[in-house]
Amino acid sequence: MQKPIWLASYPRSGNTYLRTILFHCFGLRSASIYPNDLGTNEYLQKQVGHIEHIDGKIQFPPGTKFPVIKTHEVPPDNNPTIYLVRNGYDATLSLHDWLDNNVDLSDIIIGKQPFSLTWSRHLEAWHPWNRPNTLFLRFEEITTDLPSLLKQLSTFLNLPILSETVPSRDQIAAKDGKWIRAQHSHKSRIFTSKQRHQFNHENAAMMKQLGYPLVSEKLTHQQLPVVSHNNKEYLLGGITSTDNLKDFFRMIRPVAITTPLIRIGENNDGGYLVPDDLDLIQACFSPGVSDICQFEEDLAERGIKSFMTDYSVEAAPVENPLFHFKKRHLGLTNDSQTIRLYDWVNQEIPEAGDDLVLQMDIEGAEYQVLLDTPADTLRRFRIVVIEFHGLTRLFASAIFTYMQQAFRRLTDNFEVVHMHPNNCCPVRMHKDFEVPDVLECTFYRKDRAHAVISDAQLAFPHALDAPNVPHKEDIKLPTCWSSDEWQGNIQLL
Repeated sequence: MQKPIWLASYPRSGNTYLRTILFHCFGLRSASIYPNDLGTNEYLQKQVGHIEHIDGKIQFPPGTKFPVIKTHEVPPDNNPTIYLVRNGYDATLSLHDWLDNNVDLSDIIIGKQPFSLTWSRHLEAWHPWNRPNTLFLRFEEITTDLPSLLKQLSTFLNLPILSETVPSRDQIAAKDGKWIRAQHSHKSRIFTSKQRHQFNHENAAMMKQLGYPLVSEKLTHQQLPVVSHNNKEYLLGGITSTDNLKDFFRMIRPVAITTPLIRIGENNDGGYLVPDDLDLIQACFSPGVSDICQFEEDLAERGIKSFMTDYSVEAAPVENPLFHFKKRHLGLTNDSQTIRLYDWVNQEIPEAGDDLVLQMDIEGAEYQVLLDTPADTLRRFRIVVIEFHGLTRLFASAIFTYMQQAFRRLTDNFEVVHMHPNNCCPVRMHKDFEVPDVLECTFYRKDRAHAVISDAQLAFPHALDAPNVPHKEDIKLPTCWSSDEWQGNIQLL
């Protein structure tokens, strides 16, 4: 049995529902550090796959490979962790309700409650955005985008998805109602002026860092912007302006080039289109290896070596004299588990000579890595291929600027020459804008992409594109990404 995997969160952040997903979709039973955690509710215990304490100890069944344990405490060690965050405003109110109003809401806000910490201090203790070997999830996404969640969990746990069906929160709430509640079920919804001041004093910095609106900025249900998909509505607090969205799509618009595109890598997920301009490429840097490396193998056949990094695996998937593996996450620090892109490149190839290729699929960490990497380092890459995650957050004004700046780090020196939505996840729509949640993008340095065909009509999908998930229909790139002629003509996918 390997080390326990912590399922950590501030109370009332969806931990129990995530345990239900792990059980139904991956067959993973889980325990809790808290005895009698689910009371005597046998129905809920069955849905969660709960393992109760025996003689005061957690005893996993023989043969358990992944011992998953729920906690709301501070981190006791550096074990792998799935950390779940929820809007601090909603989590605080939900905890107040869960405690049956026996603890004053003001005390909960300042951390005087059974779990001792404030919302933001709990996050600071775990630091999930750059904690090594940690999957950082949001409650607001796990309850609206199951396919994307399952892909992230499958990659992090290195486990196959056994089922894509899970009971809804409302179904479980109908027979429980305490640990898992129906959506929009808070009995108390309003902070007093004093409580609002207390909450913002304790949590404003963290709320802003994570893109959540402050309590004073919280809109009513009727005022919240609506994103529609398949006749369902998803509420986003603080919508990005239409003008900002238009500017973003113009900035990121793909261009046609005279250099043809070729496919490198897998036939489905793990394969990317790049310009047929690989002569004199010195090396490829490939963070986020997992168990697939056909892209790097194809480059090796051309004599191009690859530097790989991924802390979730022990070695490159296959042995090859041109492969150089480093067990690290790509992040914002340099330590035993993490390395910055700037330092990694300069350690491996300190002298700027022949060009490089960057192929990056790091499950949402790409934005912070791009913002952290100096422009001179990015310009060492002739071709950059990135799978961007969580793109539907472009609709949230608090996060939009952060994401736009990350893209601008590339568009200042690169042309976008190809885009392909990953069909693992849905397309979301607001007004006339459609955004796939996961998108593969190919960038070509401007000094190499000098022969841009300004009046050419690009075709999406490209003839060499293929669906990432073979058994699902591919997603056509929405028109707003490739043309100014999209206004008023968008059809919901």
